[in-house]
Amino acid sequence: MEKTILFADDDPAFLKIYSDVLTSSGYHIIQAKDGEEAIGLYHKYLPDLVILDLTMPKKDGFEVAAEIRETDPVTPIFFLTANTDEKTGKKSYEKMVNDYIRKGIKTGEFVAKIKNYFATHPVITRQDQINITPDTSVNFSTFTLFTCSRSIVLSKNECKLLRSFLHHKNVPLERDALIESIWADYDYTGDNHMNKAVTQLRKYLEADKRIKITVKRKQSITFEVDDTPILGFQK
Repeated sequence: MEKTILFADDDPAFLKIYSDVLTSSGYHIIQAKDGEEAIGLYHKYLPDLVILDLTMPKKDGFEVAAEIRETDPVTPIFFLTANTDEKTGKKSYEKMVNDYIRKGIKTGEFVAKIKNYFATHPVITRQDQINITPDTSVNFSTFTLFTCSRSIVLSKNECKLLRSFLHHKNVPLERDALIESIWADYDYTGDNHMNKAVTQLRKYLEADKRIKITVKRKQSITFEVDDTPILGFQK
């Protein structure tokens, strides 16, 4: 199925060149020349991926990402930027941006990065139910987790945490960054809320032996999923 990508950049020449190579690779590209247009097109098309330039007129990439995340915790967002310093990295994580694309990247590498992301991550949209393992799935529209013949309604923050885990499965995530991105408004109690959410997700998922949540010295958390195919199941 053809995937739709919303691509927002205020440089028309750059936007055309990189949109054309994505179109030639089989993607449906929606172009936006500023942040306000990007927001409107996002709501109209509900794309599978959003690529945002950081420095756009009307609304910059950070503002667009923040507005999308107010109602949509799942659609992947990439920042297109020449600024990869530590400050930018921290701010983008707070807005739940999934990855960077460096400006100046060769077109072939650009397409390969997009293809690799779709190949290694589940396509999560607001409408879809996502299969995590043969026995566990989640519906982000209804905040419902289905696991081993049980259905569980997740809290908003449990859902955000699980969404982050799924976009970075089998990859250690910094505990402090997760707290800051999900529980920033809770001040010093964020750590307690994180502990409770992790404990709850572990409890919900304990019957599915393909899933394991590992906490390393209160520094990182890894959502481990055994993706080995089993007889009679296809992804």
